[in-house]
Amino acid sequence: MLARWKLGRVLKKLERGHGPGRGKKMSRTETSFRTYLKDVLHLDKSRAVEAQRIGAMPDKELMATFKEASKPS
Repeated sequence: MLARWKLGRVLKKLERGHGPGRGKKMSRTETSFRTYLKDVLHLDKSRAVEAQRIGAMPDKELMATFKEASKPS
């Protein structure tokens, strides 16, 4: 979980190009964020979204989650 939290923080900081939409085409020199995830980081979209959601958790909430998960059942 901590690794995904760190990954989410890093993904948040990555610069993203403008995607196609409303008739616009991506520049051929730009690498799309999804292509970067797939080819460089070997992540699919769902894992990246999950990591970004976990990465959005504040430190206190993350530590509380760890505490809750480590309690014996």
